[in-house]
Amino acid sequence: MKKNGQSPSNEPTIKPEYVTEKLDILGGAFSTIGDFLSTIATILALDELIIADKEAQQNSANQEERLMNMQKEIDDLKQELRNLKNARL
Repeated sequence: MKKNGQSPSNEPTIKPEYVTEKLDILGGAFSTIGDFLSTIATILALDELIIADKEAQQNSANQEERLMNMQKEIDDLKQELRNLKNARL
C-alpha cells in the first residue's frame, strides 16, 4: 500500500524491459494464432474448390450422357421417318 506517494519496499516493481519482453511474447503468440487460422482458412478454401470441381465434372458427365441420349433419339426418329417414307412408296 502506498503512503505519501512512496512505494513500500515489499511491493515488486516491474522493470520496463520485462514489460516489453512480455509484450513481445504476447505479440508472437497472437501472430502464431493468426497464422494457424490463416492455414485453416486455406485448407477449407481448397476443400471447397475440390468439391466444386467434382460437382462440375459430374455435371459435365451428366450433360454428355443427356446429349448422347438426345442424339440417339434423333437418329431413331430419322430412321422412323425413312421407314414411313419407304412404306408410302
